[in-house]
Amino acid sequence: MTAKEASKILIAHNKWRRGLDGPMQEPAIIGQAIESVVAGLIQQGHEITRLENEIDRLTEANLDMARELGAKSEPTPYGC
Repeated sequence: MTAKEASKILIAHNKWRRGLDGPMQEPAIIGQAIESVVAGLIQQGHEITRLENEIDRLTEANLDMARELGAKSEPTPYGC
């Protein structure tokens, strides 16, 4: 199930739950949509962690290079 399909199912279910017109979604379909969205969030979390680790690695490499070149002050992360 795609993220877009899962979102549509969960939005429709939430509207139904709040009393708006529309059919009740099948419980199995709701469960699949929840699992799909959660899996996507977990994947995004892993990607964010990977990017943060890469930023840390590059920042440390930048600091090491500055030290080797004899910089008087250490550069700040992200060039700020």
